Amino acid sequence: SALLSCLRQANTTIRWLLLQATTQDTKLQAVFKSSPVPREQLLQALVDTALLEDRVRGILEPLVARRETAWAEQRALAAQNMDDLALYFSGEHPLRRNVRNE
Repeated sequence: SALLSCLRQANTTIRWLLLQATTQDTKLQAVFKSSPVPREQLLQALVDTALLEDRVRGILEPLVARRETAWAEQRALAAQNMDDLALYFSGEHPLRRNVRNE
């Protein structure tokens, strides 16, 4: 999912920011030292992002797990409806269920 991908990317970026602060490159060190974001806030953002990713994954897993079953049920229902319409338009049988004309 795009949402999970975005959360993983955010998690990766925050980890990169935490790890690159220990670099030997003087220009990069200057950027991190001038940054107004304290290390504690980065750690909290990392934890929050990981928790949100876990929560979203927990919500999406059941949906994905039953997607195939729901698709098969809906496909069978559509096939049955097409058969009903074919019988109706053949002129031999009335429509099996009542359909409101909207």
